[in-house]
Amino acid sequence: CINALAPLVTDVVITGADRSDVGILVWLNQNSCRELISNPNASMADFIENQKIRDSIKESLSRHNSSSTGSSTRIARALLLEDPPSMDAGEITDKGYVNQRRVLDLRATPVELLYSTPTDKRVILV
Repeated sequence: CINALAPLVTDVVITGADRSDVGILVWLNQNSCRELISNPNASMADFIENQKIRDSIKESLSRHNSSSTGSSTRIARALLLEDPPSMDAGEITDKGYVNQRRVLDLRATPVELLYSTPTDKRVILV
């Protein structure tokens, strides 16, 4: 999934256990996003709201889904996160990897937002 979103994304956490479809929490690559929107001063909040970035993420996920063979590999929704993963909170391991379980535990509110009905405007539906 990360390869499908490169270079705009630095990391993702897969959601969807006990849900009807798979979603992802997404951390954006600031340099690539600034380059895409031609704004060297843009903030993470700017990226999250930027339609060009959101459309690019959606298109990349659509391409990914077109080659996916099963529902467990198809990404149905994405939520762009403003705050990076925290090493102090245990979201990053000592080896520098994202601790998926810890992120899901600590970010239960964004996960619920990802699956809320009606769909929140911050969620990218694919």
